[in-house]
Amino acid sequence: MLERFDRDSVIHLLSELVKIKSPYFEENEVMAFADKWLRENGLDSSIFEYSEDKVVHFHGKDVIVPLKGDHPGPKVCLNGHLDTVNLCSGWTRNPWGELDGDRFYGVGALDMTGGAVAEMLAMKAFRDQFGNDFSGEILGTFVSDEEGPYGLGTNALIEAGLLDGVDVSVCCEPNAAFAGVSFPSVALGARGGYGLWIEVHGAAAHASKPYEGINAVEDAAAVIRGLN
Repeated sequence: MLERFDRDSVIHLLSELVKIKSPYFEENEVMAFADKWLRENGLDSSIFEYSEDKVVHFHGKDVIVPLKGDHPGPKVCLNGHLDTVNLCSGWTRNPWGELDGDRFYGVGALDMTGGAVAEMLAMKAFRDQFGNDFSGEILGTFVSDEEGPYGLGTNALIEAGLLDGVDVSVCCEPNAAFAGVSFPSVALGARGGYGLWIEVHGAAAHASKPYEGINAVEDAAAVIRGLN
């Protein structure tokens, strides 16, 4: 059985991450910190860089941590994002980290720096206890731009083929607060989306004889109705 994390280790790492300002599109510092911490704790961490050149022209970074066992078995992906939303007004606690009893306050602490901390500490504990003497493979992923409009960090890993062969993915984002249930909560599902590029071609006609043409807008509407 894996060792339990001591409270001080959790609080310390969570505090270090939360105090780093990391709104989406501004994650370089937090990615560098996570990569350094993982490597200093015996994990083969590296930074994966990607570019989105079609819409937002963003150059981003993810942190990936492979653990490969000496025996064949399933490939499990652990996923977490290190970006946060932008800081808003109205905070009554220190948004860069404040501990009050068993509650920790800070921007992104729930969504989802706390989950990322659990992932980081779990991978360290697993490596310390088992080394490579296990079956299968674990791939830790710490991504950017989850809070942004496109989920670019995870999508970049998929497009690069780095998640090929994954049998199951576990997102470490705490679920209880969003589901309105008691903590801890494990949710089974496949939330996400498909991106489709569909070209619908029409045919021009004179305005006096629209029936001789093809209205691409009407055909596109039919496609949308079909998708629903």
